[in-house]
Amino acid sequence: MTYQAVIVGAGPAGIAAACRLLAKGVDKILLLEAEDRIGGRIHTVPFGDGVVDLGAQFCHGEKGNVVYEMAHPLNLLESSKTLYTNMAFVDSGGQFVDKGAAAWLLGMCLAITDEAGKDLKSYPHSLGDYITSEFYKRINGDAAPENLPKSLSDNFLEWFHRFENSIDGSDSWFETSGSGHTEYVECDGDPVLVWKHGGYKTVLDLLMKKIPNASLGLPLESKVMLKKEVLNVTWDHVREGGPVVVVCRDGSEYHADRAIITVSLGVLKEQAHSLFSPPLPKIKLNAIHGLSIGAVNKIFLKFSDNWWPAETHGFSLIWTQTDSDKFREKYGNNKKKSWIREVFGFYKDLGQPGVLCGWIVGPEARTMEMCSDEEVIEGCEELLKKFVGNKYSVPRIEAVARSYWFTNPHFRGSYSFRSMKTEQMGVNAKQLAEPVQNSNQKSVLHFAGEATHEYFFSTVHGAIETGWREADLVLESISGNRKCSL
Repeated sequence: MTYQAVIVGAGPAGIAAACRLLAKGVDKILLLEAEDRIGGRIHTVPFGDGVVDLGAQFCHGEKGNVVYEMAHPLNLLESSKTLYTNMAFVDSGGQFVDKGAAAWLLGMCLAITDEAGKDLKSYPHSLGDYITSEFYKRINGDAAPENLPKSLSDNFLEWFHRFENSIDGSDSWFETSGSGHTEYVECDGDPVLVWKHGGYKTVLDLLMKKIPNASLGLPLESKVMLKKEVLNVTWDHVREGGPVVVVCRDGSEYHADRAIITVSLGVLKEQAHSLFSPPLPKIKLNAIHGLSIGAVNKIFLKFSDNWWPAETHGFSLIWTQTDSDKFREKYGNNKKKSWIREVFGFYKDLGQPGVLCGWIVGPEARTMEMCSDEEVIEGCEELLKKFVGNKYSVPRIEAVARSYWFTNPHFRGSYSFRSMKTEQMGVNAKQLAEPVQNSNQKSVLHFAGEATHEYFFSTVHGAIETGWREADLVLESISGNRKCSL
């Protein structure tokens, strides 16, 4: 059998592409997914008394956001803004930072990023260079609070560095391109909407039209094959069958008129040279090499109940320079402990009591992935007791759930960003997205996924749009072929 399209990867881009094709009557399609589940970097799992999202968690904005446009009419979303306005800042000596000073510092940092667009458009250096420069300009300006300790300012900037990296997906904001940062477009409206029930996997049911009436859903399940890790895609000079041949690790082989590749940028970086036969065009390989992806992980902790005050929705952890130096001296070469220094905060889960979510980004996020659950629990208990143990009795952690976005060979990272390398190489998402033609000038390889979006990269709504974009190109091709045969 020759399929009209084989889709590699059943994340939001792959699911969106398949659903678009099915809705338009193109049903000779197949989705090959390496994991034992659909969803890709949408990964909702049972935890505690409900579910948590190990991957995508927030619907970022409203206007122009296709996720919001699908979910809002059905009242499926709610705001989580209070989680990030009612957090306490506490230092590594167990001292809670003055609320007024913390609010001013955070507001000032967020203002720098919010107001940076015009300045960054032609800025030749990194995002970190820009923010650091602006930070100290404002710290030394007339608007700064009197008697603000320099040590607190320095330590707060170091915390905000890690916080910003978790948004951008970079190891360091000195890696993030200042001008490239402005390529991302924010959708107007609430930036931290979450799902009322069921987690982010709900959006997959929306795409499959299972909500509000499951009986009217698209027949996608019959088109998906799980645990199908693709080893090779031959896209030119195919001797028999369709123009494209997809071979999986288990030896199975599938022929198609075209393939839609939706794997992550991290997988492309690792496998592009071996995954495609013949090799991809140089411009495509350069784009894969030049665009960047980092590791952002979550650590969900389950306690018997909330041991923190009701008005406190989380703890942001600020290391003093002295404590940081002591920690690195003691644990710098201990891979079972070194990572805990980079957890920048623990924040409550909106949906259930007794759950905190820790955030970690960068090289130590990758280190954390290699630790056992017991080691992660021990590290988080030690960290919480160090910071807030003087004020609260931190109980035993009952359970942990965490992400492994880098060490999982089917992802090799969390989400993409525009780095200084991206800028230096002069590559862009459009080059990554451009379909590849075979020697007969037919588009046989399509590329989708968040990294291929020019301005909504790193988001689910961006990924979905790219799946629809490539499906529409396939539909145009099929329609054109039908006209030619009449």
